[in-house]
Amino acid sequence: MMAMQQTRIIRLLSTLGSSEIRRFSEFVHSPYFNKSSTVRDLFDYLEPFYPGFTGPGIQQEQVLQKGLGLPAHEVQKLHDANSSLTRLLEEFFSVEQLTSSPSLQTLQTCEKLIQSGREWYFPKKWKLGEDAPQTPSDYLTLYQAEEVGLRQAQRNLRRTGRSTHDERLKSTMKALDAFYLAQKLQLACETLNRQKIINSDDELDMLEEISDFLQNTSSPIAKIPLIRLYHGVLRLLTEETDEAFHQFMSRLDALENTLGRDTGIAMYAYAQNYCIRQINTGRIEFLDRLFELYVSLLDNGFILEADNSLAHWNYKNITTVALRLKKFDWVSSFLESYKKKLHEDIRESVYRYNMAATRYEQQDYAAALKFLQQTVFMDVHYDLSARSMLLKIFFELEDDEALGYSFQAFEGFLRRNKAISKEHYLIHKNLIRFLKKIHRLKHRIGQLTTEEAHRRYDLLQAELLNASAVANKSWLSDKLAEMHRHDSE
Repeated sequence: MMAMQQTRIIRLLSTLGSSEIRRFSEFVHSPYFNKSSTVRDLFDYLEPFYPGFTGPGIQQEQVLQKGLGLPAHEVQKLHDANSSLTRLLEEFFSVEQLTSSPSLQTLQTCEKLIQSGREWYFPKKWKLGEDAPQTPSDYLTLYQAEEVGLRQAQRNLRRTGRSTHDERLKSTMKALDAFYLAQKLQLACETLNRQKIINSDDELDMLEEISDFLQNTSSPIAKIPLIRLYHGVLRLLTEETDEAFHQFMSRLDALENTLGRDTGIAMYAYAQNYCIRQINTGRIEFLDRLFELYVSLLDNGFILEADNSLAHWNYKNITTVALRLKKFDWVSSFLESYKKKLHEDIRESVYRYNMAATRYEQQDYAAALKFLQQTVFMDVHYDLSARSMLLKIFFELEDDEALGYSFQAFEGFLRRNKAISKEHYLIHKNLIRFLKKIHRLKHRIGQLTTEEAHRRYDLLQAELLNASAVANKSWLSDKLAEMHRHDSE
């Protein structure tokens, strides 16, 4: 017999939040939605086992006999009850979604009014379109609502000869155009952004025509804020100019308080990606702009997850950008203020890693070492970053013994850990290789003539600059340059 924990209903119930399980209990006990006492009995038996659904009482035999009061051979009835409870939970999800969308509720109500011949009530219920749509999907709902209104106008025209048919036809066409343009622009921007990541150049049909239309028309559709914003993203992705970036940011700043969460997150991501691409080309001034974007995301809450937590990679990325700008006081305040928003199971390790990074940048190497030594990393990427930081600390401290041990430990870690991707293996292997070369040159420099020392510096610097996959490449180059300057003095 299948364990109850493997059934779809148990797996679904275990995903519900505490408030959701309470509302679903009310749903199950509502005679309007559920008239089956068997389904009600099954849920009442299972609910006390939430959220883990473990223990001897959750076995299939106990659920069948104690929960439903059926003999052991009536397994099929339990399967039927499981299926019925699953369908009821699916219906609950549907009702929850409908309840969370007033415009969708109004749309469904209007549809029902027309189907049932109650269109006389229709004008009193028609309130769609009062709020500015926040996503292309909102424009779909608006179009569907206009289409319902058009059918009502057509029905009135047939019955009474009087109608707002022409006005409704025009507004329906406008709503369809708005939905098409908003959705097309959203998908096109996602595609273009993806192409920059995977280096693809697939053609996008009608994009040039749409861009020309939006840029040159006086149509009210081109002035819709969300469409203007997506058009700004399109220009940003296709032109890659600072003028396009500043225009887009101006539009984003003006609409920030009216954007839905998902749209806001997407828009800030486009802006961040532009800044990162500029930084990667050497335009370090965009670090300040990227930092400002992170501050805005913290202020408006878009960077937080649905459960109000902060993803550990955002915690780390924000810290990294601020540290590169030497904003040490700000970083210290940020790390403490947002520590509690990290998920509990990784909170301490992520906090300590970022504190170590902060102390390292402040050249307080002893404190950085202490934070690293207190931390056990469950994520391989944090482990790689921490081991890289250890190499840098021991090099800065000129602790040759600890550096040699760290080289060996890091190389063994790279060989043994199968979770490390080929890319990360290569860049960290090269970090070790180049740091060993720099370390050896540093110790041999006193034995070389000035001319030979300069030649070796130049050769190693050229080799490093030509290498395409090296972790902490700029730091290695800086250390080599520092050694060269010191040796030349």
